Amino acid sequence: MTMMKLPLADQHDRDLIAHALDDTLIVEAAAGTGKTTELVHRIVRVIESGRAEVTEIVSVTFTEKAAGELKLRLREALEESRGAAAPGSKERQRLDEAVPLLQRAVSRDEGDPMPRLALARAYVQRGDYGAAVPLFEPHLARDHDGSLHVQLARAYTALGQKEKAEALLTRSQELQRAAQERGAAAGQRVIEGPK
Repeated sequence: MTMMKLPLADQHDRDLIAHALDDTLIVEAAAGTGKTTELVHRIVRVIESGRAEVTEIVSVTFTEKAAGELKLRLREALEESRGAAAPGSKERQRLDEAVPLLQRAVSRDEGDPMPRLALARAYVQRGDYGAAVPLFEPHLARDHDGSLHVQLARAYTALGQKEKAEALLTRSQELQRAAQERGAAAGQRVIEGPK
């Protein structure tokens, strides 16, 4: 007697995770449903395809233990994919380069804004603007090029708060001009060698 394997109820979502590598996704599911496994495989596929390097990927976990487990599982998956990749191929080269970079990966401290900003950007991509706003707002003072102001303005526009969006866009333009002026000034500096 042969056992028939029934498709998973969330198979469409799993296929998106596996193949929509150029899309930003937020995955919410109960414990033990395979989120970490899918995330690890997605990261490997992103690296293997050349869409990003290990140093360009942010993965946020709730505990140090979960971060350690994720790193271990990612290393195992990278090693497995390296073994399956054709020797000399671009995919194999990318995977070969990823392993030592992963070894140097470190956990971020709680004060690091990057994970929260990455999550805010993901919410904007998904259209969940109300969730993005409180993640962006605390970091506006550190926005030196105006990019956060633009993203927050987009969220406020979608939420129907046009006045706030316009004020943010005006400030963004000021920050962009200042960044361009700093860049131009840096380009005019003359560096002299020792005399």
